[in-house]
Amino acid sequence: MPLPPGFEHTPCPLCGSDNPRIVLKRRDLMLASEGEFTVCQCGECAHQYLNPRPTRETIGQHYRGAYDQHLVHAQAGRLKRLDQGYGHWKRLRLIERYIPGGVLLDVGCGGGGFLAEVAKRPNWRAVGIEPSPAAAAACREQLGLNVLASTWEEADLPRESADAITMWEVLEHLHAPVAAVSKAQHLLKPGGLLIISTPNRDSLDARTFGPCWIGYELPRHLQIFRQADVEGLLTANGFEVVATPPPDGAFFAFNTSLRFHLRNRGAPAWLQKAIFSLPLRAAETPFFWLTSRLRLSSSLTTVARKLP
Repeated sequence: MPLPPGFEHTPCPLCGSDNPRIVLKRRDLMLASEGEFTVCQCGECAHQYLNPRPTRETIGQHYRGAYDQHLVHAQAGRLKRLDQGYGHWKRLRLIERYIPGGVLLDVGCGGGGFLAEVAKRPNWRAVGIEPSPAAAAACREQLGLNVLASTWEEADLPRESADAITMWEVLEHLHAPVAAVSKAQHLLKPGGLLIISTPNRDSLDARTFGPCWIGYELPRHLQIFRQADVEGLLTANGFEVVATPPPDGAFFAFNTSLRFHLRNRGAPAWLQKAIFSLPLRAAETPFFWLTSRLRLSSSLTTVARKLP
């Protein structure tokens, strides 16, 4: 079957094997890119990945529209900024358990929320990498942040110049995850930290919602990881895993998957909106606390240290 325009076939991005098995076909439930998209599972290492996938030249077309990660932090509503700010504070607190400060590179910094939190601290020098030129410019102009408009692959930075590199929900978007982690190893100082968060294919959400799970954010998510995939990728590229802490953002991920599920079944718009209410969030808190501690929530976070 001929490939759609702007798409390419790919072998497994982790092991290079070209022995795929189709596990899922789904349309875009977030931004309505046209067409149906296919997730394959590698017959050798069991990694799941989008195949065929948009090329590097065309992937940007699938981020057009109201893509939340490109919303500049200052443009969000007050309540949302407070909620996001608490999450950013928790992320920085996690990093500071292992390293007191230095140069931090935030890869795919989006609207700059986390980077702005880092930039407040005198013990950190914050640098962002953002492939969206408009989002990068807004971060610089509206938030005064040091953000380079570039893909991670093309970012020109000095060797061993960073003390910490963060990839919050980024690795699943990249065409070459092995090269991405290798580049992080190249740019980190010995003993520097790499922190990765990514959707968790082994999560309860994924098992419950199946094709409606937010981790299958097709065609923008090119990789669908398990914890074992991430840890194997890190250890093979000069890192030691030092922690797999409970992730954050469980409420948004779970309820977005639920919204997709309800929408597919013709639920009324008021019900799709009501599931994001504060009372429901409070009621669901014990459930999310438990699934996070059991490492069954929709995303996983991994902290790794560069070996000497």
